[in-house]
Amino acid sequence: MDEISVTILDEVVDDEVMKWATITQMSYGSVSIVFMILFFLIIGVKKHFFQSSFYFLVRFDMFTNFLVYCNTWVAIRFDYNPWTIFIPKAIETIFPGLLTYLKYMPYFWFHLHFYTSALLTAHRLSSVAFPYNYEKFWKSLWSKSAIMSLTVIFSHVPNYWWDGHLYEVFFENGQLVCITYLKHLQDSYDLVGVCSVIYFGFNLTLFYKATRKTSSFIIESNQKKEITRKMNKIALTYATVYFLEVTWSVFNFANNYLQFLPLSLQRWNNLALTFASDVFTLSLPYILAIYDKNIRRALCGEAKPSTNTTGLFVTS
Repeated sequence: MDEISVTILDEVVDDEVMKWATITQMSYGSVSIVFMILFFLIIGVKKHFFQSSFYFLVRFDMFTNFLVYCNTWVAIRFDYNPWTIFIPKAIETIFPGLLTYLKYMPYFWFHLHFYTSALLTAHRLSSVAFPYNYEKFWKSLWSKSAIMSLTVIFSHVPNYWWDGHLYEVFFENGQLVCITYLKHLQDSYDLVGVCSVIYFGFNLTLFYKATRKTSSFIIESNQKKEITRKMNKIALTYATVYFLEVTWSVFNFANNYLQFLPLSLQRWNNLALTFASDVFTLSLPYILAIYDKNIRRALCGEAKPSTNTTGLFVTS
């Protein structure tokens, strides 16, 4: 029989550190989610500003990040405080068994995050490699459907590495109980660690190639070098925040085997990881607001978008 750990969620102890961490994350998270929803709607409504196929990937990314962030609260963070435990209890009461699957979803989102990050870089690379055909490919209904379907499928397939549930959540004697299957959980940690190394290397390579080819293309097309610098800022910023998240996963993977981090710091490391994850999950609206002129024009109510003869997304 698999070794298990049983946690009675109703008996979670009030912790001052977790309390203030939760309040802090709720504060900046609420503001960021509002921006994310606003940008998602603006891009969808003001289509004359956002005709490039790049913005389809932006909306796909923001929709994914919205689901990721909401899921982390329901599946994980509400469990940490006695004053928020009523929310998962209400969910389990209304939808019995749902929390069991929601607690699996962070491992699914981990893989999907890789694909959404890689797709944005791949779009920039394709705009240089196939300048006359890439828009047709990225805008076609078949391509959009295939991209969304395949990324969802490929994000789920790695999780067949273990057999069965990672967690089971249910009511017992009126209390909310969570069973953790420790062997499966360790398998999931190993998988995340291995995939983190692969994803880190792949994204770094893709970003490097996209930056070099994009810079070369703009210079050969007699575009201002400033455009190159601005595009590199967008690419570097988004790549950096993704690498922050995935590097931390590699760090935790190494620590699971080498145990170089003192036990006294384990708790702080896990807490810091939630903030690092938020940086990537919530960053895209801010990156676009800083670097994308069309976003700023739409927010300010201007009637006409900027133009860009290269076919690449607009920077200022």
